Amino acid sequence: MDVEDRRVICGCGTCAVSSSGQRSLITLPFPTITPDDYNPLNLLSFTRRAIYHTLLLSQLPYVNLMLFTPDSELDLLFPSEQIPTEVKAQLPPDLHIRPLASTDYRRGHLPVLSVLTVVTDPGEEAWVAQFESLRAAARTYYSIVIVDKRTDRIVAVGTVFLERKFLRGLGCVGHIEDIAVDKSQQGKKLGLRIIHALTGISENSGCYKTILNCSDHNIPFYQKCGFEKKECEMAKYAPEDRARSPRL
Repeated sequence: MDVEDRRVICGCGTCAVSSSGQRSLITLPFPTITPDDYNPLNLLSFTRRAIYHTLLLSQLPYVNLMLFTPDSELDLLFPSEQIPTEVKAQLPPDLHIRPLASTDYRRGHLPVLSVLTVVTDPGEEAWVAQFESLRAAARTYYSIVIVDKRTDRIVAVGTVFLERKFLRGLGCVGHIEDIAVDKSQQGKKLGLRIIHALTGISENSGCYKTILNCSDHNIPFYQKCGFEKKECEMAKYAPEDRARSPRL
């Protein structure tokens, strides 16, 4: 029996978990321990079982004691159904793509963003307040994450926000921002999956185009995602002594 085949619910009592499928704990096909096993006369049998159990655990690549939280138990930025199903189907079974959740500060949202640039940690309370501000602007901000089910930690992020215009027949443009993949997960096409998901959300929302800014060395990557080089980006940064928080 290989490692993967041993990922079933253990009956040893120590590793007993709910069979609801919500716990991603690696468990073992260990024989059920009965009350008789605690009888001193059966101590040898119990000890043999314990040794067997320990040896099997030592062969596993990891033992995850954390819960993977399903979408139904999360407070999401927008309905998860808006993420294209074809993107979800392209992910490996140990990864899950969904909207940003109000508790994702605790799942490492900011550390993944720090792959892009310096990120100042404002604390969980301020982070949640920013989350609520984004959600208050209905049908505007769509931040998504990819979660590693084995750890319930975020490994990739991205956002598209919709700009509503008076031109183009009251048209709408999708702006893709802040694409980041954890260094441990790079090379697995997660950035590509994020881009395809955000582009799908933008187009399904009625945007006539989806745009983004990138460095020159990232141009080939975005061309593979279906984007083409158009014009150039300009930027003007506020003075360092100017307050950074928006005054609403």
